[in-house]
Amino acid sequence: MSHCPQCSAGMQSKRWSHRFGGGLFAGGLFIACVIGAVIYNTAPSMLHPGGRINQASFSGTAAQGRFYLGIFGVVFTVGVTAMLYGLWQLNTGQRSKNVIYFLLGQVALLLLAAALI
Repeated sequence: MSHCPQCSAGMQSKRWSHRFGGGLFAGGLFIACVIGAVIYNTAPSMLHPGGRINQASFSGTAAQGRFYLGIFGVVFTVGVTAMLYGLWQLNTGQRSKNVIYFLLGQVALLLLAAALI
């Protein structure tokens, strides 16, 4: 951790930014791949409730299926955003508060959706 020459505040070094970027990239890639597979396998049965598609059926309504797929979509977006931000941080060694605020907004959206369920 280095310090700002003007205000003595702690600053993250480029080495640590690269490390955090690698972790963000790996975590985002994992989340995006796992939730992408979930969406790919469950979307047909959720969009057509009551029918058997690929040996799976969804017993909820079509509106519930769209709601759950929307939540899956937000989780997928969080994974892709983390992956792209990690890649950007790996390449530049810098942080972006705008992306961090965007990710926090997505997490708040997921918490709100979880409270509604």
